Amino acid sequence: MSVSKDINENNRNVLMNSFPSELQNDVEIVIDFLNNEKLEIHLNLEKPIFINGETIIIPNRIYSNEPKHNFEDELTETQNVILNCVYLTHKNGFLRQQRLEILKDNFEDFVIPYKMKVLSEYVIEIISEIESQINEKSIESYLKFIRENPKYWNLTKSRITSYWGEYFKWNCKLKDYVGRRIIKKIETELKR
Repeated sequence: MSVSKDINENNRNVLMNSFPSELQNDVEIVIDFLNNEKLEIHLNLEKPIFINGETIIIPNRIYSNEPKHNFEDELTETQNVILNCVYLTHKNGFLRQQRLEILKDNFEDFVIPYKMKVLSEYVIEIISEIESQINEKSIESYLKFIRENPKYWNLTKSRITSYWGEYFKWNCKLKDYVGRRIIKKIETELKR
């Protein structure tokens, strides 16, 4: 077996486990596209996440060529959403932010974990975009995810605070930090 074939098979396994099983056929199509884009997946994976009782594991970071938009026109709406979720783990922060903006009105159960993942990162523009996406229309989707994944929520809160301490404490107080505002907003809703 060639190294390339091994890598492609590993990519397939990782990404198949990154979405609920009901999306398997659509994920397969997205994987084929991504493997053609010289996809590499960082071996460090996120903690297991539950979506409606099913366990998924999101890759920490992917590396690939920039997407060819003409291919995306051939995908179904669901396949495009899956592709955008995967690109929320891309090494390029500008691409992550662009894909997050595309997903702004999507609060499907399988999308929320990917949005929560970028919430726990350090790119302030991405965190600000998440803040704008947590609103009256979407809050219940986030709360549902957090109730099913309280350990992941605690990890997210810890990461937010850690990144503030590392990168932003010189510019703003913790209570004014966008990540902290999001935590407060969600925690207030969780208590209702």
